[in-house]
Amino acid sequence: MVSNETINVFRVYDSFLLMIHQSPDGDAVASALALGLALKEIGKTVDMVCVDPVPYQFRFLSGASLIRSDFFLGDYDVIVTLDCGDTKRTGFSPRLKELVRQKELVLVNIDHHPKNDLHGLATHNLIDFTAPSTSYLVAELIRGLHIRISHKIATCLLTGLYTDTGGFKHSNTTAKTLHFAATLLGHGARLKDITRHISQATSVARLKLWGIALSRVQQHHDFNLVSTVIGADDITRVNANDDDIAGIAALLATIPADVAALVVVQDGQTQVRMRTKNKQIDLERLAVYLGGGGRRMSAGFTVI
Repeated sequence: MVSNETINVFRVYDSFLLMIHQSPDGDAVASALALGLALKEIGKTVDMVCVDPVPYQFRFLSGASLIRSDFFLGDYDVIVTLDCGDTKRTGFSPRLKELVRQKELVLVNIDHHPKNDLHGLATHNLIDFTAPSTSYLVAELIRGLHIRISHKIATCLLTGLYTDTGGFKHSNTTAKTLHFAATLLGHGARLKDITRHISQATSVARLKLWGIALSRVQQHHDFNLVSTVIGADDITRVNANDDDIAGIAALLATIPADVAALVVVQDGQTQVRMRTKNKQIDLERLAVYLGGGGRRMSAGFTVI
């Protein structure tokens, strides 16, 4: 349930900056776009920002081309962080903390990850750890504002749900999840477009990169773990890009093992992306300890 205080923020103020996390996934992108479309319906000024480009497979969503890579201080009444996990994940951490401290700016944090430093920094938190996606919480806010859910908004919301449930295959696919999906389809969400762009679309470069990754898969029986590694040279050699890395960790997770780990070495950094289907394993706890973040069954960290 969205509090009246949070709803009033979106009723009273006029200009909003919607901020999503670096290396954005479908839930982050789609949640921002859905909220942006909804706020514009009631006459609000809205900008959206992400430090990294929107992945190719999500650019079919309405307004995706409007997500910018930077913002000017002082242009907004309210900053809304969506699906960010913590301030570090925004890519704008020092500026965000300083902006809130100096200007007493209103900061609304919308998320379904466990508590982190954003919870303390935000003036308003819309948090539900049991929600299947951040887009689910955005839908609650939109309903609280009595904004009509158009087919464009519904498609964005369903994209967030679809990606964060792994195409309705992950353990967060519950009766509540499917009821939400059915409601969005009733509002005209284009499930066919979502599956075509996200699950069914690929490229020669992506398949070649996946082939390299699969050729290097190692099974570590002592830890019941599978892993593989790709580097910048691999990406360049097959003419791939960062978007083409998406999906490799999930592909590894189809191998029977407690943990699947993808190691990506590029730009002087080593990034580790982990997946598990074992509910007894908390990958987020490990990732946070190593300076990263994520969710219990899907998390990662970077070593410089």
